[in-house]
Amino acid sequence: FRESTLNYLPSPRKKKSILSEKILDKNISVFYRVKSRFVFIAWEIDVLKEKNCPAVFFVTMPYVKANPELIQRMIDEGHIVGNHSVTHPADGMPSLSLEKQRTEIADLHQYVKDNFNYDMYLFRYPAGIFSEQSLALVQQMGYRSVFWSFAYRDWLTDDQPKPQNALATLAERTHAGAIYLLHAVSKTNTEIMGDFIDQTRAAGYEFARYGSTI
Repeated sequence: FRESTLNYLPSPRKKKSILSEKILDKNISVFYRVKSRFVFIAWEIDVLKEKNCPAVFFVTMPYVKANPELIQRMIDEGHIVGNHSVTHPADGMPSLSLEKQRTEIADLHQYVKDNFNYDMYLFRYPAGIFSEQSLALVQQMGYRSVFWSFAYRDWLTDDQPKPQNALATLAERTHAGAIYLLHAVSKTNTEIMGDFIDQTRAAGYEFARYGSTI
């Protein structure tokens, strides 16, 4: 399973801890992947603040070190900062030794703890690739593995979807308990986020802090 090869990405595994009976209140969540050269993050945070919309930002070590002010802002404004590994191995965590996998998680965790006094507790797998071993390791390290119910090809900077098409695609996939995975490198996502939040709320849904209802 690789997120880069699919246009529509279903959740790899639907677990009771992720999608449960509690989704019936029509809450949904938004995840952002933040790796390195994501220039739109500040704008995205501005929109989220304006709309009072919580999100989860999954970060890697290079981004955290290069953008401490934005990491602090995520924390201060009530968002969750999640662990997306130190280096984001292209072939996924299972391609590494067990000890290296542990280091990928632990080193970023400790850096964020030391510099922001913040304990990360959610982990998203680089490239969406995982194994039974990596799932067990993440759990043993006190983390919760999280997946998503929707993602699309928004990370291709030279092939961005038209805003109206992207907005329609997001709307079509809205459902109780939906978890949207967005990439902060997307100019289109930045342009439509405010409208997406408004139209989703108008349809009777609400954006919830992840873990508060699912």
